[in-house]
Amino acid sequence: MPQAHASAQLIGDRSHQCDATATYTHNGARTYVLCDGIGSTDEVQAWTRAAARRVARAAARSGDAEAGLRAVYDDYAAEPERSSPFADSPSACAAVAVTAPGKPLTVAWCGDVRAYTLTPGGELQRLTADHNMRRVFNRSRNVVTSYLGATESDIASIIGSARGGPSPRPLSHPT
Repeated sequence: MPQAHASAQLIGDRSHQCDATATYTHNGARTYVLCDGIGSTDEVQAWTRAAARRVARAAARSGDAEAGLRAVYDDYAAEPERSSPFADSPSACAAVAVTAPGKPLTVAWCGDVRAYTLTPGGELQRLTADHNMRRVFNRSRNVVTSYLGATESDIASIIGSARGGPSPRPLSHPT
């Protein structure tokens, strides 16, 4: 049975739509990615779209959401220009889900994006926890503590991961 997916975006009062989605299939593993770009510029928009595709490819090829996201996260964090305290490099929060025949759903995220599964009984089950200052110090939810491109984090786990059963449908959205 072919897998179907969809996404919808609401730009709000921003000048640019800097959210991006991507899917990629490799050896039966299908990856779904949502990136929530931080900022509202042409540069952030283009970078976020490319990042979503990059994460999708890496996760599908590895067959695991966390391994794919971690590889791309680490690559971006290692870019020399990101080590400068004055750098204004593009970045994004990300959620990735990988489904593969006969294997459990894997989900990984960084930042304050949320992923849910829709169980066969029609219930939504949240798989993620926000990586933001509200979670760390009960402060602003608008200050994320982990994201693609981050060189440091205020929380012990910069990437979260979860596993679901073999049949749930992944759903995700930026917060």
